[in-house]
Amino acid sequence: MQQSYKNRCRCRSCAKLLAVGLGNFEIKCPRCKAINRFSSLTTNAEHPSPKGRSGCSQRL
Repeated sequence: MQQSYKNRCRCRSCAKLLAVGLGNFEIKCPRCKAINRFSSLTTNAEHPSPKGRSGCSQRL
């Protein structure tokens, strides 16, 4: 089972929940009209292709 990590982005002024997710974005709070910038520090790394018994990449 793969676990996904998502950030909960709250307004810095009034603490209203603005978004849930990952990425770099800017959003204006509908309650207090403050502009908030968020950026995720986590990255999803891709795994390299599986290797054969000798440690070399498998060729077709």
